Amino acid sequence: MQEPTGCDDTPIYRRLIAERGDAPAQVRGKAQRLQSALERDTCPAPQTNPPGHHAVPPPPN
Repeated sequence: MQEPTGCDDTPIYRRLIAERGDAPAQVRGKAQRLQSALERDTCPAPQTNPPGHHAVPPPPN
């Protein structure tokens, strides 16, 4: 859990966290996992062949 700031350090907030869980922290964690998955899925795959090398030979002239 992050350090309490502002209203996060009030007794009512601490009691709600104790009773119902830290929903903001759970949402942050889920958002970070989704962002990581999106970055992984949207980044181009690394090339397996060096540039200029064709996996399939070019057709004959």
